[in-house]
Amino acid sequence: VHEMAPGASLYLAKVSTEVQLGQALDDMAAAGVRVINHSVAWYAAAFYDGTGPICAIANSADAQGAQWINAMGNSRLQHYLGPFTDSNADLRHEFATSQDYNTISLPAGSVVSLILNWDAYPTTTIDYDLYLYDGPPDGGGVVVASSLNRQSGKGPSYYPYPYETIDYTPAMTGTHYIVVRKANASQANRAVTLFSTGPNLVTRTTASSILQPADCANVIGVGAVDLGDNPESFSSEGPTTDG
Repeated sequence: VHEMAPGASLYLAKVSTEVQLGQALDDMAAAGVRVINHSVAWYAAAFYDGTGPICAIANSADAQGAQWINAMGNSRLQHYLGPFTDSNADLRHEFATSQDYNTISLPAGSVVSLILNWDAYPTTTIDYDLYLYDGPPDGGGVVVASSLNRQSGKGPSYYPYPYETIDYTPAMTGTHYIVVRKANASQANRAVTLFSTGPNLVTRTTASSILQPADCANVIGVGAVDLGDNPESFSSEGPTTDG
C-alpha cells in the first residue's frame, strides 16, 4: 500500500468478534479513514447472500465516508452448495446421485474445520447435523467427529442458529467422509452450504464460494489473479447465494 500510495496514512485494527469489528469501523470513521481493507472471511454469520450482522457493519461504512474493500476468499475448491436432497429417505443428504456423502483427503496432524449452514437465517427449528467418518459410512467407517446442535430442541437444549461446525485433527493421513443428516423426516429440505478450511472437497461447487463480507452490497470484493490476469484456481467467486 505504501509503495502504491506513499502519501497515504495507514491505520491498523485487530478484531476477533462482531462487536470488535463494529468498534473498529467506528474508530476508523472517526479518524477520517477513506478506504478500509478487510482481508478476512467470516463463516456462518448468514447464508452468504448479503444479509446478516457482518454485512450490516460492512455496509454502514458507506454512510460514514469509507469504502469497504474485502477479500473474496480462497475457498473456490473448498465449497459445496446445493438443495438438501434425500431420494431414498435415509435422512442423509445426497451430494451427488446415489452418493450420500462428500469426501476430503486429510493429512495427519493438520487441523481442519468443516462449516455447514443452511438457508434458514436468522434462527430456525430446522435441524441438520454434520458427521465426519474415517471410512465409507456404510462400509465400516467410524464417526471420528460430529456437530449435533439441537435446532429442533426446546428449552435449554434449543440451538437457534442454522449451522454446524467440526474442528478435527486426524491421527492418520487418509480419505475422510462427510455426512449431512437431518433430524427427522418432518424437517424441511433447504439449500445447504459446506466449507472446508483445509484441503479441497472432492464434490464441490465453485460458484457462490464467496465469503462474507465480500458478498455485501456496499462492499467491493477482490479476487486473485496470476501475472497474466487469469483467475487463480483457488480464488472464491460469486454470485451470492441468492444470485
